[in-house]
Amino acid sequence: QNENLLYVHNEEGYNLLQKVVGINNVEMVRWCLTRNVDINRGVCSLPLHIACLRGYEDCVEVLLKHGARIDVEARMCWPGPHNQNCEQRGKYCVPDVAMGDRSSDKLQNAIYYAIDGDQVDILELLTQQGEDHWLPWQQKRPLLHIACERGAWNCVKYLVLER
Repeated sequence: QNENLLYVHNEEGYNLLQKVVGINNVEMVRWCLTRNVDINRGVCSLPLHIACLRGYEDCVEVLLKHGARIDVEARMCWPGPHNQNCEQRGKYCVPDVAMGDRSSDKLQNAIYYAIDGDQVDILELLTQQGEDHWLPWQQKRPLLHIACERGAWNCVKYLVLER
């Protein structure tokens, strides 16, 4: 009772909000968000980042409505074992399996994860939020260049037409 549900992890080291975003269960996401959780804090795999990478537009909209910040950076471990540099690694008993389709171990914001997943609708939604999504210390690079580097061809087509 009165325990922050983001501090309770399963055997893989993920909390309930990460899991329900990962399966695109929007109603459970809404329920979790009624529990006064800070959705912008976490060691890795922030809920907004998972939703952006997978293209779960309804989840992205709900998370943004509840204060998820586009500019917050974190690494992506979900859905597999935690990355080598993640604080959660070693705390949970999961076999160390090489993941070929993993996102980067780099700290990234939501826009980068939308590009990594080649999720045009999510990229459009995030860029239309009308704010500067870069913190002062973040390198500002054209999104078109990032999409080209990462092979996100649908995002490339969108950015060429929009910009």
